[in-house]
Amino acid sequence: MRTTDQEPVRHIASSLPSRRLTGLDVGAGTGSYTEQLQRHLAGRASILALDSSEPMLRILRQHGVPGDGTAVCCEAERLPVKNRSADFVTTFNAVHHFDLDRFVDEVARVLTADGHLFVYTRTPEQNAQSIWGQAFPGFSSHETRLFDTATLRRALRPLGTVDIRSFDFARSETPATLAERVRSCAYSTFALYGLDELEVALEEFLESIPSRAVRWQDQNLLVHARRGG
Repeated sequence: MRTTDQEPVRHIASSLPSRRLTGLDVGAGTGSYTEQLQRHLAGRASILALDSSEPMLRILRQHGVPGDGTAVCCEAERLPVKNRSADFVTTFNAVHHFDLDRFVDEVARVLTADGHLFVYTRTPEQNAQSIWGQAFPGFSSHETRLFDTATLRRALRPLGTVDIRSFDFARSETPATLAERVRSCAYSTFALYGLDELEVALEEFLESIPSRAVRWQDQNLLVHARRGG
């Protein structure tokens, strides 16, 4: 039920060295971004998919772990790999679930001397401009876990050079698909509502949007910290 954005994956693949690589995808969930990153790297990377949710990793394993990698259940702040063993670490739409400073400390431990960290996420301001922030009652006020740009830059700066790039996406969905995303909690924000509260908010949301295709603009950030830079 989540959209897998191709542009940041292509950018990550083009930013990495053209040699055999070892990577970690932290907060991999069911593996949609892990799979796409493996595909864009054209088989030149072994990617370990990591997540704290065993049920989500079980789905990933049922579909086949991408490439020649494996999937391991662990916390983002305690990565089950050796010091300086990863050429790159990625995390897609998951960093707001982590203790940011502890996560970055752990990334610093596992990255090689010229390693890369890529964090794909959304700021509170970007969240407020999404269809959910604009039209779904209480969405922005319920979602207090997102980091702003300054916080992300500060946290990642000890790793090395930090580059921040924004990506804009034109979205279009039917009201039925949007409602299904809400009821399936495709975004973890919806799990922060009570069941009755969520149904009331969904009813108000559906009444406020067009009855056919719903169109809006999304924006996300890709934060890239590069060691040795």
